[in-house]
Amino acid sequence: MTTDKPTTQRWPFRLAFVLIAAVLIGMVVVLPLALSSVIEDMIQPTESDVYTLAIAPGAPAAATNVRLHISVVELDEARLLATLRVSGHLVCHEACGFADRVVLFSLGTNEALTAGMPPSAPINLSTTDRVVTDTITLPLRGNPSRYPFDTYSMELAVGMARVFPDGSVQPLSRADAAGHLFITVQEQLPRENMSDPVPLDPDSAADADDVMQYLTLVSLHFERPLHSRVIAVLLVVLIAAAAAYAVFMRPLHDLVINAGALVLGVWGIRAILTPGTAYRTVVDLALSAVILFLLGAITVRALQFCYAKGEIPLFPRRAPPSPPDQPGAQGES
Repeated sequence: MTTDKPTTQRWPFRLAFVLIAAVLIGMVVVLPLALSSVIEDMIQPTESDVYTLAIAPGAPAAATNVRLHISVVELDEARLLATLRVSGHLVCHEACGFADRVVLFSLGTNEALTAGMPPSAPINLSTTDRVVTDTITLPLRGNPSRYPFDTYSMELAVGMARVFPDGSVQPLSRADAAGHLFITVQEQLPRENMSDPVPLDPDSAADADDVMQYLTLVSLHFERPLHSRVIAVLLVVLIAAAAAYAVFMRPLHDLVINAGALVLGVWGIRAILTPGTAYRTVVDLALSAVILFLLGAITVRALQFCYAKGEIPLFPRRAPPSPPDQPGAQGES
């Protein structure tokens, strides 16, 4: 005569069944979103749209003007620096008796507590050097320890001045710069996306003793694409679940022998989450999909194991039907 297992022996498996089922349901929900993000990332170009920084909307171009394009080409998460590639030219139909200097500022969060104007980088254009291409670095804000949910932002301000042959510098106000300065900005980052620039009031960040007036001020926000976040979370959760399976479901001597391989496998997830190449290539995504399939299949097998051990009455087994009586069997006997 067989007896059922005590409830105290079944509830750990039932609890594990609920947790594993929640993980699998979460995978089913988020994987279509990640797939759409991957397809969008592969089809669309890496560059974002080109945005115009409004200085004096509607003002006609003056005879002498500066046109600059700012490309955000790299984010250094460790040092919180943004690399900007600035290219442009000076339009001067006649010999200009001055040089134009455009200064890019990166405003921080505690500007009221700092001495002097925020970090900046100048771009100089003159009659002899009308075409310019330069690379500058400016600080930004962010928290790299929150990867893959780390976000970065920078408040980019622009100033302009005239430099005359005698060395004197004349800062230009917004009214003076109307029609003299045109700037566009674009994101060209391999593993971050930039949201639409948010225009801010330049006077809100200015001090009375600033030597240069901010012509425009915009907030730039950068974040990881959706599929990078989903892949990172799923890999961490599934490798943690696989480690739990190995600890609780394998004999002690097998666990001790394979402990080194288990540790290396868990640590190897870092190589998938942070590929060596700057861009996440099709090969990286394909290998990530294979590993997700492997870990997902192990999770499904663990779900079946917990279902059997926990004797969960979700689908009660039916008793096998009794064999039909054979008429005439008694008469023949």
